[in-house]
Amino acid sequence: MATQIISGPAPDVTSEPLKYNSSESTFAFYGDFGGGTLTVEASFDSGVTFITLKKSSGDLLEITEDEIHTIALGRCLIRYTITGATSAPAVNVTIKD
Repeated sequence: MATQIISGPAPDVTSEPLKYNSSESTFAFYGDFGGGTLTVEASFDSGVTFITLKKSSGDLLEITEDEIHTIALGRCLIRYTITGATSAPAVNVTIKD
């Protein structure tokens, strides 16, 4: 289990990339979103290009409140971006295999 805290001054915050080695994990997003929207991004080219994850419906995976999601990815780098916050966000992301 790994927990990362995404925090910083509003309106936009991007986390440091994290090496993700599992194929499917449970992600818990909780804390103060500062009125912003969190997205999850993955890079399969060592951090050159980050791609925003989408739901199976094709809509972007956008998180604005405490939520839990099961995410299936291969080995990659992941990072989190919070946009549009009106106050400083402090969101915890806990990953459990």
